[in-house]
Amino acid sequence: MAITLDRLVSLVLLVQFVLLCSSYNVTSESTEEANALLKWKSCLENNTQPQLSSWTLLPRNATNPKPSTSPCTWFGISCNPAGSVTRINLTSSGLQGMLHEFPFSSLPNLAYIDLFDNVLFGTIPPQIGNLSKLIYLDLSYNKLSGSVPPEIGHLTKLEFLQLVNNQFNGSIPQELELNENLLTGSVPASIGNLSKLETLFLRENQFSGTVPQEIENLFLVVLELDTNNFTVGEIPKELGKLTFLVKLMLNGNKLSSGIPQELGSLTDLEYLDISSNKLSKSLPGDLDELLKLIYLNLSCNKFSQEIPVRLGKLVHLSQLDLSHNSLSGEIPCQISTLESLEKLNLSHNNLSGSIPTSFARMRGLLYIDISYNELQGPIPDSKAFKDAPFEALEGNKGLCGDVRGLQSCKLSSAHISKGSHKVVIYIIYPLLGALSLLLAFFVISLILKRRKNEWQIKRRDVNNKELLMISTFDGKILYEETNAFDAIHCIGEGGNGSVYKAKLPSGDVVAVKKLHSSPPDGVMTYSKEFLNEIRALTEINIVKLHGFCSHPRHSFLIYKYLEKGSLAEILSKEEEAKGLDWSKRLNIIKSVSRLVLHAP
Repeated sequence: MAITLDRLVSLVLLVQFVLLCSSYNVTSESTEEANALLKWKSCLENNTQPQLSSWTLLPRNATNPKPSTSPCTWFGISCNPAGSVTRINLTSSGLQGMLHEFPFSSLPNLAYIDLFDNVLFGTIPPQIGNLSKLIYLDLSYNKLSGSVPPEIGHLTKLEFLQLVNNQFNGSIPQELELNENLLTGSVPASIGNLSKLETLFLRENQFSGTVPQEIENLFLVVLELDTNNFTVGEIPKELGKLTFLVKLMLNGNKLSSGIPQELGSLTDLEYLDISSNKLSKSLPGDLDELLKLIYLNLSCNKFSQEIPVRLGKLVHLSQLDLSHNSLSGEIPCQISTLESLEKLNLSHNNLSGSIPTSFARMRGLLYIDISYNELQGPIPDSKAFKDAPFEALEGNKGLCGDVRGLQSCKLSSAHISKGSHKVVIYIIYPLLGALSLLLAFFVISLILKRRKNEWQIKRRDVNNKELLMISTFDGKILYEETNAFDAIHCIGEGGNGSVYKAKLPSGDVVAVKKLHSSPPDGVMTYSKEFLNEIRALTEINIVKLHGFCSHPRHSFLIYKYLEKGSLAEILSKEEEAKGLDWSKRLNIIKSVSRLVLHAP
């Protein structure tokens, strides 16, 4: 449908009217914010305001028929559609003056403030707590001082806050990022209110005391508490509840004790730095649960004992620094499984042994430092070791290889061979001599002990003396507890005694020969037959004599129990008698003759 000229003119007038009304409304709503910003500008030194030349209200005149009362077109200012200031970015603008005049209360919709790298003085006013929509605040690299107002705890939507490189002191709410300051005091517990805070920096300050437990209520992704004076003893266990942490820095404090096992819960952690503290004990094996770790620095502490082999599970690790500790033992070969490892520093420890040859397969390794340990042997055949400066290898006693500053392994072997004679003379010979003396002493002791036992067994002077027991069996137990001498156990009778089968409490079965005659009551003497039989059995090894016992009531001998009957029965059978050939019988006859000749 065609549009007439009159209708077109009407539409243009309508659009102009709408725009004029809209401009009037915006102007009326933003005038207060513009005046507040201009008031703060007037507090800044004149020679530092060139960047703010656009910050001005243009009055109505012949060249400017429309007065400008909105700050939305000013340098560094952004507004919402309604014309209210939402963003101020004056990074590195050379501003110099006071911050406490900044109109925090007059900018209710402000969500972003960046005043990084200026020369602002004074303190942060408590009115900052009125910025209920503030998400980002960066006041770092200025000359701000004083304490951080607790009203910052009211910024419940805050996600990012930096107050880097200032001169703050006093307490710091936990919702702050305070890098490179001179902040002192403790951290107030109001940080627990900042439920949306993702990044918390407190590094390079003078914080002391403890980290508030309320920090466990946050959903932090980055936490940097490094370069302060925290002396809380061991690392707070509450940190283990920050399961969203990706980066944790605690280095440069005075933390002591060990690493709590709760840190093993930080399974999303990629960056961990706990260096330059006073941590001790052993390295926890739970660190292997941090499977996403890329950077791990535990240097400059007092860790001892061995390097956990479970560190080999951190397959994404790119940098590992365990230097300047008291670690001992050998370098675990499992470290060579870290295929992503680029930098490895194990210097200034007490590590010993040789470097695992499997290190030669670590093709991604670019930097290595193993200086000042007790390592020896050849260095691995890899680029990282061959390109390492001598400073990264020095301070070890026996390393060799084709690297500047190290002795060649061939020369080292030749030197050892050449000096082997001295080693034999000064070490091996004295050692062999000492071993020979010990062996001779041992042999002499065995001979003397054997002769003593034989003398005790063969001693003849038993008259009017108590004969020593040589049996391992207790005669009292044999007599009183086994009922050995009951008639039902009798298995044979001889001319001077009866033989019984007895089972001891230990389960051993023996033959017990009880002599018919015994010494008179109260007289510890032995009959001639009793003594002769003992001598015969000890001199002639026909059947094993376990022992003998003499008692005023009974004297008995304890033999090895023969399943096939008595010796006489065995010899009476042709097949059984073959085991006792004529040479053995001749030896028995000779022994008996000597026994008879020397009998008392």
